[in-house]
Amino acid sequence: MASLGETARRSFADGRITAEEAEDICGWIARLVGDSATDTGLPTFGNVGVIDGALEDASQFVIPSRMFVLTGKFAIGPRKAIAAMICERGGDWKDTVCGQTDYLVVAAEASRDWKHSHESTKIIRAMELREKGGRPDLVLEPMLAKALGF
Repeated sequence: MASLGETARRSFADGRITAEEAEDICGWIARLVGDSATDTGLPTFGNVGVIDGALEDASQFVIPSRMFVLTGKFAIGPRKAIAAMICERGGDWKDTVCGQTDYLVVAAEASRDWKHSHESTKIIRAMELREKGGRPDLVLEPMLAKALGF
């Protein structure tokens, strides 16, 4: 895998940057520092949160028979309404991350109640559990929104 430096050198080599090269450089920068952390507290690229280890393959994301926890301020609606939609589709919902949590869904916007500006205690707990046993999967709001039909 190339580094940001290698990507930038390759992009500048011919004296012009193509749209594809610019996107590649922006992707590297977003992975390193995000592009709106000072506005929302959560690093994002465009409208998509950037969290290492977030589930990227939508085919691995299913709602029925799965336990969900939500964190952040959701653009698609209030948490209770989102939780109701998850339950209508056969999933379950809890307020806190635990060993039975399958998915921690992270909103595109940080909540004002987050302990740290860039992560909630729910994200911290989920990462601790992931280190021990690989669960829960972190899911970004756009993936849940698509699964719910938004």
